[in-house]
Amino acid sequence: MLTGSQRTRLRGLAHSYRPAVQIGKGGLTENVLAAIDEALTNSELIKVQIFTAREERQQIAASVEERLSCECAGAIG
Repeated sequence: MLTGSQRTRLRGLAHSYRPAVQIGKGGLTENVLAAIDEALTNSELIKVQIFTAREERQQIAASVEERLSCECAGAIG
């Protein structure tokens, strides 16, 4: 689990990053999960852009965290 100060630091580092993966209306597919996993393998901190409703974005983020054993440092919007 990340502490509040760790999340703040990671959000600051990722601020200038471009999205490594974009999730569209097709949602979270196995191919998207594989792309996120590969991006996380190459770089421990990535930005993912999700083009869905807010509630759906939260569900997708939780699903990615669970399935890939990673943590979301922050969400905007």
